[in-house]
Amino acid sequence: MAGLTDFLGDRRIRSLNAAWHHLIGNVTAVLIELVNLWQRLDKGPDFVLPTGLILSAIVTLLLLYNGWRGWEMVYRSHAGVSDDTETGD
Repeated sequence: MAGLTDFLGDRRIRSLNAAWHHLIGNVTAVLIELVNLWQRLDKGPDFVLPTGLILSAIVTLLLLYNGWRGWEMVYRSHAGVSDDTETGD
């Protein structure tokens, strides 16, 4: 929710390609896991192998990609980082 708030509230963040990839990847991961949970509750242990495991592996890969894109936004584009420094004097 914090990332979505940043995305919706800051035009500079929305202008970054990495932010769009990060957002779409995270929403996709949540939707896949909701389907995964729903099917596991509906079908029980029969859904886990192999389909549930495959969906979980896809989400793991998506989260690795999303983490990299999030890192890129912070460290390369300084999204969410204040460039003002206080010396404390």
